[in-house]
This record gives sequence, C-alpha cells and structure tokens, in this order.
Amino acid sequence: MKQHRVSIRLESDRDDGLFLASFVQHEMDMLSLLRVMPVSLEVNHGIFSTGVSMHNHIRVSVNQTGGLIEFSCNCDEVPDKLCEHQLLILTAIARREDLAVFFQPRKRHEKIRKTAVDYGLERVGNPDEYFMVTFQDRAVSVIPRMPGLLRVSGGSLEKMQQELFPEMNNGKQGRPEENQPKKRIVVFRRHKYYHYLQVGIYEALLTRQGTIKNPVTELDPHELAWQTENREYLQFYMAVSRFRNHKEGGLDESDIQALKAITENRPGCDFFVHQESVSEQVNATSVLPVQLGKFNGEAILLIAQKDSFMELSVKVRLDNQ
Repeated sequence: MKQHRVSIRLESDRDDGLFLASFVQHEMDMLSLLRVMPVSLEVNHGIFSTGVSMHNHIRVSVNQTGGLIEFSCNCDEVPDKLCEHQLLILTAIARREDLAVFFQPRKRHEKIRKTAVDYGLERVGNPDEYFMVTFQDRAVSVIPRMPGLLRVSGGSLEKMQQELFPEMNNGKQGRPEENQPKKRIVVFRRHKYYHYLQVGIYEALLTRQGTIKNPVTELDPHELAWQTENREYLQFYMAVSRFRNHKEGGLDESDIQALKAITENRPGCDFFVHQESVSEQVNATSVLPVQLGKFNGEAILLIAQKDSFMELSVKVRLDNQ
C-alpha cells in the first residue's frame, strides 16, 4: 500500500520530547480531535485512526526517535508536506494529554510519579524503568513493569492485612467509599511556582451536612468528555482541560471562551478556590466555596503622564465601593 511519509526535525535541546504544544498552531474542531483513536500505542510510536470507527481506512503512523519524528499516512495526498490526516494526529497528540504522555517524557513522568507514590518510587531518577503507560478502554493506565511489585500505601497495606489475616478484622467492616454520597467540584488554583490560573475537576465525599470531606480526588476531564454525549458538557470538560495544567501568563481569545464555558457550568458543579497557604495539595480543608456571577461593577482606566512616560492604572468599583 502506498505510504505518504513526512519527517520533521525537532529542537534537540528541549527535554520535552515531542514539544507539540508549541509546534502546532492550527485551530481544529475539538470533536475531531476526540475522534482520533489509537489502533496501537506505545512510547514514541503509535498508529492512529482518524475517525470514531476502527473501520475507517485512513491510518497514520507516528514514530519518534530523538529529535526526529516521522509521519506515515496511507492517503493519496501530495508528499513532502503534512497531509490533513497527519496534521490532525499531530494536533491531537499536542492537545490531548492522554496521547501526549506517550511522546513527551516530562508529561509521562509526571503521570507515572502520581502512581509511583503508592509504591514508594516517586523519587527515582527514571520512572520509565519501573512503570509503563498503556492505553486501554480510551484511558491511560500506569502499570508496574515488575508483576510482583507491591503497593506500600496505607490503604493497600490495610487491604493486604485483611486478606492475609481476616481474623484480625473482628468482623468489623467499614462503609465502602463507593456507597457514600459524592459530589463533583471545580477548583480554581494557582501554579505552584508561576501563579498562573489553573482549573481542575475533583470528586469529594460528602458529610451528612452536605459539605465535602476527604478524600478529594482529581478527575481527568478528557475521560469525562468521552463519557458524555451532551455537547454543552463536552465544551465544559474541554474548557477545564485547557486550564488543567495551564502554564502561560497571558490569555488569548480561546482562553477567554474556555473560561466563559467554565463559568456557565452546565454540569452544575460547585466552585471552590484553593488556599495554598493551608496546604499545597487540594483537599477538603484547603479549599473554600465561592459563588460565581457576572461582574456588575465599573472599571475605570486612568492615564497620567510622569516625566517622559505614560502611566496606566485601573480602578474597579464594586458594590459602590
């Protein structure tokens, strides 16, 4: 079968592997990006279908070696430049974290270390030596390379104790967490170092009074987007995904539209603000509930000349104050 091949040389001094987020500048329909499905996927290599159905005959192969990435497509477009299918796959890998982890070591290691904590291996130099990422059931999973590797977290050790020494339980059984009431919440937080705005969706258990309690678990908005057929919910989840790991100071028009989709809050989530002074981690004690509403105040722009410079300042009047 004829193959349309294009190779791209990337910057070799970047430690991001395939630094697609800065490479891809094209705007594409998010639904088209979500329809991209891996036929096979492993670190630095993947074969992708461009449509929802695996019977779609278009296949794009991606291979990354060092600073060189090669795209192959079985379409009939003109060679020596990216075809529309290759550009779609390139953009999907750039914008979807579930695909980017297979081509960007930094993002992959960040995801692996979250799982490695349960094994006491979150500080190892190269987490790829101990764990691998897989793509199954439309989601990324992190699994140990050693089948006999045991979790050492408190919950895992307690479960192991219950299985090995059931007589020590004295017939006591706690209430399963899955049967307790839960609520999805949206948390506005700041980047740990640069204080850029970030947004995340979390799931928390509820007390009898209806307030949240630990554990508070972050959810992947990409997975939530896959699970919904509501277009407004999809826009909400993709907007949250845009700000989940936001690392830029300025906001462009797409960012503004994403924030509007978040504030419209079609799924009806409660909003919270993270207080990093209480804890760096998002938990029940480090977040405060907030109410979002339209700005009904007045913004006044003041311009004054100081020496050879023009000084701009803004005053905001809210509730006549």
